[in-house]
Amino acid sequence: MILALLALTLSDVPPMRLEPGRCLLAIWTRGETVRRIALLEDEPARLTLVLDGKRRVLPRLSSDGEQVSGFVPRASYGDAAVTVVLDLALETRAGLADGAVANAGSLRLQPASGDALVLPVGAIAGCQPAPR
Repeated sequence: MILALLALTLSDVPPMRLEPGRCLLAIWTRGETVRRIALLEDEPARLTLVLDGKRRVLPRLSSDGEQVSGFVPRASYGDAAVTVVLDLALETRAGLADGAVANAGSLRLQPASGDALVLPVGAIAGCQPAPR
């Protein structure tokens, strides 16, 4: 699925392999069609998405809130061309080892010039166990 924003398109992001001891938050669209549109790494905190057919890795610019499984509920990521603001209702859940879920949230995609796109999203965090 491709979401279009004026001249900017947001596509599904491919899976990412995690190194042992690392965590990742997969961010999904909410609604009739569910698509994985972004991946958020814990350390360093950076957001990966596909814009205009190109994989983009955006560093965290700001954050707010108490960490849940290594992720903050509100943060912005970006560069000179685009800013992404995530606002997630993160919570831990029984049965998820070192993980978290967000059943409610939003992703705001703001190009440097142009209108913003705001999407309802959900997310799930998981970790690759460190070797013992």
